[in-house]
Amino acid sequence: MASLKRLSALLLICLNLFAPMHVGAAYVVSVSVDKAEYKPGDVVKITVKVQATAGEEPYGGNVDITVRDPDGKTVFHTVKIASSGNVQASFNLPSDAKPGTYTVVAIATEASGQPSGQTTFKVSGKKPKEVPTKGSCVIEIAVERDRVKKGEEIRVRGRLSPPARSLVRIVVERPDGKTNEISTESDEGGRFEASITANEVGRWAFQAMAPPTNEREGCESEKVFVWVKLDFTHLELSCDKNEVLAGEEVKFSGKVSPPVSGTVTLKYLRGTTWVKICSVEVEEDGSFSFVWETPSTPGVYQVRAFFPETSDYFGSESEIVRIKVLLPYPDLAVYSNDIIPLPNYPKTGDHVEFMVTIRNEGMVTAERADLFITMLFYVRQGSKLVPKNVFQTVSVGGVAPGEARTIWLSPGGPDFKIPEEAVGDMSVEVQIIPSEGTFDPNSENNRAKVDFPLKVELPDLVVTSFYPLFCQRDGETLVLKALITNSGDAPLEGEVQVSFLMEGRTIGTATLSFHGSGVPESQTAYLVISPKEKEEILPGLQPSFPSGSASFAKLSIPGPGTKIEVIVDPNNLVFEKSEDN
Repeated sequence: MASLKRLSALLLICLNLFAPMHVGAAYVVSVSVDKAEYKPGDVVKITVKVQATAGEEPYGGNVDITVRDPDGKTVFHTVKIASSGNVQASFNLPSDAKPGTYTVVAIATEASGQPSGQTTFKVSGKKPKEVPTKGSCVIEIAVERDRVKKGEEIRVRGRLSPPARSLVRIVVERPDGKTNEISTESDEGGRFEASITANEVGRWAFQAMAPPTNEREGCESEKVFVWVKLDFTHLELSCDKNEVLAGEEVKFSGKVSPPVSGTVTLKYLRGTTWVKICSVEVEEDGSFSFVWETPSTPGVYQVRAFFPETSDYFGSESEIVRIKVLLPYPDLAVYSNDIIPLPNYPKTGDHVEFMVTIRNEGMVTAERADLFITMLFYVRQGSKLVPKNVFQTVSVGGVAPGEARTIWLSPGGPDFKIPEEAVGDMSVEVQIIPSEGTFDPNSENNRAKVDFPLKVELPDLVVTSFYPLFCQRDGETLVLKALITNSGDAPLEGEVQVSFLMEGRTIGTATLSFHGSGVPESQTAYLVISPKEKEEILPGLQPSFPSGSASFAKLSIPGPGTKIEVIVDPNNLVFEKSEDN
């Protein structure tokens, strides 16, 4: 009988080991893993197949997957939806995974009878070898000059980050395609430098490399390039006259040094763009010349010559040559720096006059023109700023070519004053309107505008000093004293409330009366703190001698009734009790 029981137990064990597929009413579940044995830290890939039987449709319900270690402890669990009966899952074994046999069980939870399947895999006792991680590094290089004359030194500087002493290899690619290396060493700050003689015309490339160490990986820089040629060229340019009438010709001449064959291009600046005038060939001695018919539009033209790079020489640019093109008729101009107010810093309540200078930049006398000046400012009405303007028109005549004439203007008339309610900036614009004779229709200089900040005189209260006093023999009553000074531009008449704050809360207030007697004017605010109040404000502290501090913000006070705060620092206000007191 005992033998029969042992045989039954053996058969049961064999069934568990060699029958991983479990059959439900209509589905069979099989489980497999990608390897038979793993190491701690490995990834385990699980495949579950739920096969339909008896003509059932492919299974599309949930599959519950559980992995247990040799002690029966769950190390992984997931629920996935099958796609045509197939499910895949993966997980990482812990780095301290226990060696032994692990069991994987999968259950088709939505199939009749919840069929299941299982498999096993082993985990060896060997942990994966830990590869020590190294720090990264960055190496950067730059050249002192990217254009070098043949025979000169090319200097390369760089830095290694994080800073460290290290060997540095600089790979040099020469114009002929050959490479060579320069070896150097970085200092404690990671800085290094090297140099090489530029003995070949063409493009040179440089790249720095730092080898790996036990603490960090190796690194290499981006490439930097240097162009080497036989020499730099120098370009000279001049003209026979700098002031001409529109349409007249100007002769330009110049020279390329050393003499190099090629083409010089002449351009003038329009806005921010260089506009081509013409191109001329360079003579054997490096000289060139050309004649330019000036445009019909007046103005100052900036002309420059450009010589391009050749295979052996660097290109160059000449200095700018300025040509003033004038019109054969009057051209009155006004500029913003020619509009000067008096007083120089106007404020509300002032009468302002303007000294305006106009200039005839044309070739003919301006017989007559009108100057129209507008002064714009803003006044506050309630919560809105409303624009206001005043103006004046005067006539001028007989302004000769090249003459600069000064005119005094008073917009609004001789009795007008800037309103007290005006705020912000004041804008002044002067426009020249021709009334007789022929004027330049394309003139852009007949109008100028300038803004002036209005100076507003206001009181400005500041806490100029603060200190505590101790009264009575017992030293219990505390008096705080703050000197408030009006150091603004205008006197203040009226009451000002002073609040004494400590650690964000008000410990008392005082009211001061300013009499408007002048600037500066000072008043002293006192705050008396009784023993009971002091105990509430500074519990348990017995000051032995007076000291204190206050922090404050400088406040612009537009009028009486404004509050000012004195922030009292309790850490500086009192000290520990003295044994000598």
